[in-house]
Amino acid sequence: MRRGAWRRRAPGLARGGRATARRRLVVGNGALPKDEDAKSKRKETPPPLSWTEEVYGRKAFRPEEKEQETAVEPQTLSLDVGAACYEEEESGNRLGDGELATTSTAGDGDVEGKPDLPEVTRFQVFTACLGTSGIFVFLAGFLRSYASQHGAPEVLLTDPQGLDLQSGLLVLASSLLVTSARVQLLERNADFAEATQRSNKQILSPLKAYDFVWLAFLTGISEEALFRGALLPATTFDDWRGVLITAAVFGYFHRSGGRNWVFALWSTWVGAIYGGAFLLSHNLLVPMVSHSLSNLVSAGIWKGKEKQQQQQQQ
Repeated sequence: MRRGAWRRRAPGLARGGRATARRRLVVGNGALPKDEDAKSKRKETPPPLSWTEEVYGRKAFRPEEKEQETAVEPQTLSLDVGAACYEEEESGNRLGDGELATTSTAGDGDVEGKPDLPEVTRFQVFTACLGTSGIFVFLAGFLRSYASQHGAPEVLLTDPQGLDLQSGLLVLASSLLVTSARVQLLERNADFAEATQRSNKQILSPLKAYDFVWLAFLTGISEEALFRGALLPATTFDDWRGVLITAAVFGYFHRSGGRNWVFALWSTWVGAIYGGAFLLSHNLLVPMVSHSLSNLVSAGIWKGKEKQQQQQQQ
């Protein structure tokens, strides 16, 4: 029985051997085996796009696609990785700050080896600004409710009032102080000029001149509603202590979006100016209008200098 069974299996083995020989012959003629052919097809299929690639239309760095090349210079590879990592780090928070500033002698190119922030569209700027402002207004309402129930001074919880002559002069004075100080700092501090240029180039470049109006007032009103209209009363201090606390938080939220610690310190000082104007007037409309006017003037100055530089290059 064993011998017969072996004979019955022999034809199958023979056919298997011939099939193996045919596969080897095909491989020898240049074709790929089935498993290797499937692997090659999987490699040709592009991976799904990440959300940053879909939004900005730019291919992100993928470590799994980076081939091992012995001839690659270390400096070139480090720059590629650094640029990609910086783009991924900044993509979540580069549009949420709202504080505008003027341009500087930094120019249009990279400063100190740091790449420009990814380009965005006008619609992306609008949606990001509108979404951030909505979040700020929601948080402002929550903090004002909390402050009113935990002993905040009533003078800090008053609703915005109209502008009379005294409050109007206070608006102009604070706006002029912030704008003039910004221009002077741009000429004297390279770090501040770098952060200003990189942030403004991303946010303001895709916008039209009339877009600066809604951008300036949308960010100015929402930020002042949160920081001076809600956070300051929540500290329960109606003096310089509340001003400094809210100014420090205000500066901390302006450290991202291509900015640096110098810009954060600058924003802290600006927040103290707006907080002081609020304490002097007891009118939330004063820092709102002052902040918005400072943003609008700074954006106009930046756009004007950008056009001047383009004309000089032509």
